[in-house]
Amino acid sequence: MGTGKTLQEKLSYYLDLIEMQIAHQISHKSDDFFQAVASHDAVREELGKALTAVKALRLKVNHVDATHVQGSLKGVLHVIINLIIEFIPISFTIPFSITTASCSTELCNCVS
Repeated sequence: MGTGKTLQEKLSYYLDLIEMQIAHQISHKSDDFFQAVASHDAVREELGKALTAVKALRLKVNHVDATHVQGSLKGVLHVIINLIIEFIPISFTIPFSITTASCSTELCNCVS
């Protein structure tokens, strides 16, 4: 029975060593864990601010697009359409004028 008690004492001693090692590892790693959690929280807060800034920037870009770009684009398209409308009669007149005897007269009338 003496060997059973000795074995139990050795196992108890090893169990105490393991518990102390676990407690040491937990205390050592818990600082790292809490630093990681704090860093995560800081990064999450910064991402939230960045997301808010991006949303505000998108609203501003959409506003600029709607008020300035779309209006300017409509103006440019209007000018292009007017040029096309003016050019269509000229484009039909030039080939017809080239086939007629009064070619130079018609070209002068179309260009001016």
